[in-house]
Amino acid sequence: MNCYAIIVAGGSGNRMQNTVPKQFLLLDGIPVIMHTLQAFYRSAVNPEILLVLHQSQQTYWAELCKTYHFTVPHQVINGGEQRFHSVKNALSLISGKGIVSVDDAVRPLVSTQLIDKSFLIAEEKGNCVAGTTPTDSIRRLTGQGKSVAFNRNEFILVQT
Repeated sequence: MNCYAIIVAGGSGNRMQNTVPKQFLLLDGIPVIMHTLQAFYRSAVNPEILLVLHQSQQTYWAELCKTYHFTVPHQVINGGEQRFHSVKNALSLISGKGIVSVDDAVRPLVSTQLIDKSFLIAEEKGNCVAGTTPTDSIRRLTGQGKSVAFNRNEFILVQT
């Protein structure tokens, strides 16, 4: 079965109030995005990596790859207006049957074990969403300045 990893890296850094998008910030001496791509490359599944970047970031990315001697094989795809469009752009390049993972570029600590397990479950069950059970309390605000508590065991925090 063909396996693909769509790594979405279109963020601009606005929410972090930073001029450098978080996927390009350094973590342990290299950009965060490189850690993410390396995790997928090192996995037993070793999917074809499709990196989705805004066109304005692609030259910078190429320069970073040269600077850090980054040789993980990947294809750069033009990002869209929103995440949905970016994923759609990458999906349009996949032909035939396969298993597709969609991941944020800014999840650099994803383990190869989680990647492999997710692909395996997706192959067995038809889909898979990696997530964790929240440890914080979860409440929904009501319109009257009050809140309603929820059982956190009924929720997962999706790790995409």
